[in-house]
Amino acid sequence: MKTFLPAPAKAAAFARHGCRCLMLACLLWPVAGPWSAAAPAAPAVSSAAVKSAACSSPDLAAGFCDRDGDMLADPPDDKRQWQDPETLILANVPTTDLAAYPKEREAFLRYLAEATGRKVQYYVTRDYTDLLLAYREGRVHLLHLNTGSVATQVRCHGFVPLLQAIDAKGELAGYRLEFIVSGKSSVRQMSALRGKKITFVDEKSASGYQLPRSVLSREFGMEAGRDYSSDFSGRHDNSIMGVANGIYQVAPVADDVRLHLEQAGIIDPDSVRVIYRSALLPHSPWGVPHRLHPQLVAKIRAAFVAYRGPRWEPQNIGRYRVANYRADWQRPRELAKETGPGCQ
Repeated sequence: MKTFLPAPAKAAAFARHGCRCLMLACLLWPVAGPWSAAAPAAPAVSSAAVKSAACSSPDLAAGFCDRDGDMLADPPDDKRQWQDPETLILANVPTTDLAAYPKEREAFLRYLAEATGRKVQYYVTRDYTDLLLAYREGRVHLLHLNTGSVATQVRCHGFVPLLQAIDAKGELAGYRLEFIVSGKSSVRQMSALRGKKITFVDEKSASGYQLPRSVLSREFGMEAGRDYSSDFSGRHDNSIMGVANGIYQVAPVADDVRLHLEQAGIIDPDSVRVIYRSALLPHSPWGVPHRLHPQLVAKIRAAFVAYRGPRWEPQNIGRYRVANYRADWQRPRELAKETGPGCQ
């Protein structure tokens, strides 16, 4: 199937994370890998996770159990509900940068197929809502969500984060929220934003909407409608270039997207000024539905952690550690409670 990409080099530099960009046509890449360090023993799945007993969890929607206290849904008690697909379907958040590293990605998928003993196919969608629907309908078994929707999908739909990206030093990889204004603006601190129009990214975006709204309210006592007006750009790169070109007054964005646009020569570093920078937010995790067979989950987890091949996805350097949802995602969970939608 033919893949249609936006034209010039600017398209390759467009946003990298979450709901930050448009996407290509839907396609499936079938694959059949030699890039593996000695794989550590995969964490065992507790027998309590499949033991029959009624349970509930204050951290999860009705119908999900969390007997081990990790804030994640356990596999269903009824093993007949477990998913054990012959073909493992991967999916990533929609982003134009998914067109990068095609050979490396195919090599990784061959490696994963070898490690799991399953056929592996890669599913790309033009729309993030379509990705979530495919996951909920069981058409996708291993997926990469945007940061802003992880907590809601865990709580409401049984998403289980398995793996977190790490940087070259082995530390949790992530990005930071920034508030930016034009380099020519007289605004140099957050208190000067009263009366301004703030251009957010998208209501599903953690760094482009959920966190900045929380920061404005909790740290600076500013509320939408009373202290500032707002609109949306749809993408982080739109917001950044809009501020750089004087179209938008102020915008909250992810710092890695801004840096990428600067390094690619798309914007002049002096065309924007950063007036606020947050603590680190984790990059999106790779995760699975809670119904995926525990033995297959263990193989996937071990394969990702052991992988030592070339970088195969644009969001990070291709190294992972086992996710710790309770520790890694504390702040995003708080944001989801403050600003995120309830379970529907």
